[in-house]
Amino acid sequence: LKPTNAQDQHKIKKPVLTQTLLPINKVNIGENAMLTCKFEQYDKENKIEWLFNQENLTETIFKYNEKYEHSYEPENHSSTLIIKNVNLKDKGEYTFLIKNSSGQCKSVCQLEVNDSIKSKELNNTVIKELE
Repeated sequence: LKPTNAQDQHKIKKPVLTQTLLPINKVNIGENAMLTCKFEQYDKENKIEWLFNQENLTETIFKYNEKYEHSYEPENHSSTLIIKNVNLKDKGEYTFLIKNSSGQCKSVCQLEVNDSIKSKELNNTVIKELE
């Protein structure tokens, strides 16, 4: 028999996603976008990161909380990134990353921004020209 020690009893498992990001998320200018990932039980060693176009948003979320909001719900094992008042600069690739000493997993999505204001202005211009 192999002796057990405290380290073996709490072997850290590689994080596993139970709900990934939707591949494409469409939102209109001025709306809020909500991106959510779920994972197996949270371990205190797990580190959660959100990236936008490969750049880590962790510090940005805390500095610019009027633009981004991050919520973690331990009871649901979920992490949500809210992008407030979306504009064309928010269009791009968002990545959820959860990692620990045993490994990591991630989910990636595209945020598409519908410039409905331009569409409405264009439609109004065409209608006025037709009158």
